[in-house]
Amino acid sequence: MANLEELNRPEKKSPYQAELYSDLQKRNIEPPTKIIGDLIYKNEVSLLFGYKGLGKSIFTWQIGLAVAKGESLDLGNGTYFQNDCEPMTVMYFDYELKDTQVKNRLGTLNVPDNLIRITLARGSDAGSSPKEVFDNIKKVAKEYNAKFIIIDNISKINDIDETNGLQIKQFLSPLMDLAKYDGYTVLVIGHTTQVGGDMLPLQDKHLFGSSKIPNEVDALIGIGRVNNDDTKEFYIKQLKTRISEEVYGANNVIKTRIELNKHEVPMYVSDGFSKEYDLLSGTSLDTERAPLREFYTLCSLYYRSRAKAYEVLKEFGHEVSRGTVYNNYDAFKGVDPTRLKELEKLDADTLKEMVESKSPYSSECLPNREGHNPVDNNSIPF
Repeated sequence: MANLEELNRPEKKSPYQAELYSDLQKRNIEPPTKIIGDLIYKNEVSLLFGYKGLGKSIFTWQIGLAVAKGESLDLGNGTYFQNDCEPMTVMYFDYELKDTQVKNRLGTLNVPDNLIRITLARGSDAGSSPKEVFDNIKKVAKEYNAKFIIIDNISKINDIDETNGLQIKQFLSPLMDLAKYDGYTVLVIGHTTQVGGDMLPLQDKHLFGSSKIPNEVDALIGIGRVNNDDTKEFYIKQLKTRISEEVYGANNVIKTRIELNKHEVPMYVSDGFSKEYDLLSGTSLDTERAPLREFYTLCSLYYRSRAKAYEVLKEFGHEVSRGTVYNNYDAFKGVDPTRLKELEKLDADTLKEMVESKSPYSSECLPNREGHNPVDNNSIPF
C-alpha cells in the first residue's frame, strides 16, 4: 500500500510531446542549409575519417577556411561544394599538429581573423571525463561565438576511449544536442582500423573505435587511397547522410590529389568522379570486347558460383548467356589470379557493394544472396 508521501508526490512530467502530422505540414520549416555542399549541412555533426597520411587535416583546413570566409569550396573539375551561409567563426581544436607544421601549411595565405586555432595549454588536459571534454569545448566555442567547430582528432583526446561505447556516447550525444538545439555545426576527425589491402571499399566498419560511433553522428565521410604509384592521389566517399540522398557513394566518389597552390599551401584538388572499385583495383580488367568482365566475376564470387550468378542474372531479366559469365570469370582468373584471390577473401557486404559499383543495371535489380541481410546505415528522409 502506498504511503502518504508517495500519494502527495507530484506526477513526473512526460518527456514526450505530441503533434499532428497535419499541423507539421502547415509549419514553416526552413530547408536544410548547405555548408559544404551535400557533404556537410548546417546544425549537424559530421565525422571525417581515413588512414594516416591521407591529408585529412589538409582537407579539414580547406573546409574551415571556406566556412570562415563564407565561400563555397571549389576543388576544380566540376567538384563544387555550395555554401549557403554567411562567414562563420570557426574554432579548430588541434590536438595533433605542432606549431611549425601549422605555420608551414599556411604559406602566404591571407587567413581571416574568424578562423581560430585552439590547443591545450602546457600541462593541461582536455578533461577528466567525456562530459568534461565536451563542456570545455562548448565553453570556449561559446566564448568566441564560434558556430562551426572542428575537432582534429578524436583519437588524440586522451580522456576519451574510442573503443568504449559508453564514453563515445557521453561525448558525441551532447555534440549532437549542441548542433540540434543551439545552432552549432561540428566536424569531428577520426581514423581507420588497419584493415589492410588496397582492394577494400571504405565502409563504416573501417572507422576505428566503437561500432556506436556511426550511429552518433549525422554524416560520415571517408577518405581512401587510390591504388597506384602516386602516393598523393586519394578519393572522398559519402558513407552516411541523414538529410539528402547519397551523392558521392561507391559509384561516384571524388578522385583527388594534393597540390601546392599559388600561396604555397597544400590543398586538395579534384580529378573528377569515378567508381570506387576502379580506383581500388588499380587497373580495369574490362576490355572493349568484354566490358563487364569484373562485374560477372564479382557476381560469381558474391553468389558463390558462376552457375548461381548466371541464374540470378537471367531470373531478374538481364540478357546474358551462361558462357558469357563463365568465360569472363575464367579470363579474369587468367589475367590477374592474385587479385582474384584477394577478392575471394572479402565478406558479403563488401562484395555486394562492389557488385553494385560495377553493375550496368540498377542495384535494385539484383537481390542479396541467400543468408545475406546487409544493414543500410544511410538514413534518408521518407
